[in-house]
Amino acid sequence: MARIADLQALMEGEAVAPGNASRQPPQSPAVSDDAANSPEPAAPEEMSEQPAGIPSENVNVMIWAGTRAVLIGGMSVDASSRLQETLALNILKSLGEGQPQVLGQVSWPIFNNLLVPGNSGHDFVEVMRSVLSGLERQQVVVLQGGEDAEKSWLSEALGHDAAVRFPHTLAEIAGNPTLKRSLWQQIRPLVAR
Repeated sequence: MARIADLQALMEGEAVAPGNASRQPPQSPAVSDDAANSPEPAAPEEMSEQPAGIPSENVNVMIWAGTRAVLIGGMSVDASSRLQETLALNILKSLGEGQPQVLGQVSWPIFNNLLVPGNSGHDFVEVMRSVLSGLERQQVVVLQGGEDAEKSWLSEALGHDAAVRFPHTLAEIAGNPTLKRSLWQQIRPLVAR
């Protein structure tokens, strides 16, 4: 009989202790006025603002260098790596680079938790500074979004901003002839230098 009362109480949304057929609603704990009127805690994003220099989004770039130009290209995981690499090499060849070299790939953040040591904006700039060391005098072409935060990490890591900043990834450019023409219009002045 008590079991039926418990099931009926659950159906009606009332919590009943096992074996207790009482239908009194549970008492809610008392909340002090201070706790009720206090401001809500800040969201995690507000508590830890993005450090200067860290990209606002995840970064997955490959870096190629020739004797006069450097290409930093946003890599898409949704497209063929070989297709993207071939396009990057062709872009550098169009700039007069005979044998460009792959300097490596940088994916950021390293850990999904941005609070883990090693994931700060300073750490990102240091990684990029290390990868780009010795290339301070070369012209830089960046093929990935053009947000201001990304401009600052490149300036901090290399000592100057990019000669050309194109807001599309290699994968986007590879599949769109209009984007290829637009990029060519932007990098053409570098060929003459």
